[in-house]
Amino acid sequence: MADSDKIPQIDPTEIEILIEKLEQNKLEERERRLIVSLLRTFLYIVAQLQEKKITLLKIKDMIFGRKSEKSKKEKDGKDGDQASGGSSGDGESCEQSREPRNEKDESAGAESASIKRGHGRNPVSAYPGAKKVRCRHRELQPGHDCPDLRCEGRVYPVLRPHQFTQFTGQPAITITIYEQEVMRCNDCGKEYEAPLPEGVSPNRYDETADAAMAIIKSGLATPYNRSAALQRDCGMPLSESVMSERCKAVSEALYPIYEEMRRQAADGKVFYGDDTPVRILELMKENKEKEPGERVGMRTSGIVVRAKEGNYIALYMSGRKHAGENLEELFKMRSPYLELPIHMGDALSSNWSGEKERIQAVCLAHARRKFWEIRSFYRVECEYVLERIGEVYQNEEATKEMSPELRLEYHRTQSGPIMEELREWMEREMAGKKVEPNSSLGKAIKY
Repeated sequence: MADSDKIPQIDPTEIEILIEKLEQNKLEERERRLIVSLLRTFLYIVAQLQEKKITLLKIKDMIFGRKSEKSKKEKDGKDGDQASGGSSGDGESCEQSREPRNEKDESAGAESASIKRGHGRNPVSAYPGAKKVRCRHRELQPGHDCPDLRCEGRVYPVLRPHQFTQFTGQPAITITIYEQEVMRCNDCGKEYEAPLPEGVSPNRYDETADAAMAIIKSGLATPYNRSAALQRDCGMPLSESVMSERCKAVSEALYPIYEEMRRQAADGKVFYGDDTPVRILELMKENKEKEPGERVGMRTSGIVVRAKEGNYIALYMSGRKHAGENLEELFKMRSPYLELPIHMGDALSSNWSGEKERIQAVCLAHARRKFWEIRSFYRVECEYVLERIGEVYQNEEATKEMSPELRLEYHRTQSGPIMEELREWMEREMAGKKVEPNSSLGKAIKY
């Protein structure tokens, strides 16, 4: 980036001091107001330029992906820990690491570097759902003479057979037509159908077909018209209306399980909640008839609950309610004798609605990301914040094997002072007008 393209780094405090001096001067009122307006406009333009560049960087990350949010110090520290891991503390391992490798080691390293990585194929063990067919020799039996006329040996089974994997195509839902032979009495006229093969369900739509339709529609988010087109092109047509009816039947059969999962989730220990936009045709139709000011938003709330036993329950709720409202309904189902639940989420206000008492645990990763995204524009301030949060992450790494009680106490003594120091620093920056409240740094601090 050329020097002329760089956004000037302006300290808002200096501008505010300059404005105060101008206000105390003997300038005419009109001149004073003009200069103050020019200075505030200048601050606004600088802030807007920074916002534009930050937005462009965010778009770049969205298109090409974010490689990592780890700082260089964190990466170097991790590598250093791995390199020094297992040392006894007397320097012996360090001395050994400084010794040059022999020629054999160097040649082995060069050879391994030249080996190409994976060929992109999966082993036979990667297909647990594949149909297996055992192929046997029709003529050869153990102890038979070798088919090679020049050989006088005998053949015997090999412990490991050869395995050939073949892929065949078929529609998602296959259709089988059973032709049942009918016998009729020439006296009474009664007809007798041949029974279906053993194991074949008498239902027109087998349970496996219903499950497959539901998975394709809800699990893979495939529209009915695309599934219907695939079925039609494969000569096994299945209409959109039929698939909709079968999926509804599946949902009705599973609803009691869903209600039981909600009941168990309500008594969980830790609750994670967040929203993502969704388009619901029925609600979109309702929006056309709504009055101005009425709620028209649509979202899917993802709620993950860690139960007392340690397992996780995932619930998804789509509609107009946001995560905070859906969590509130879940908390109302909670058994009254249990301890307070821990509710974790980002700082979005819609995640924290409701009156039920809980322990709030606002996500630190979201807060850290705000500073990571603007580190190029506020390097000194962001490096300080990222470094302090990095220390909290290191404490979290140290508590992985601890019980919840010991982990809590460790964070209270080790991480608590760090977070308190961060809070005081941010309050000083804002109170001392060292940070423009509407700038990206100001917004990150307020978040």
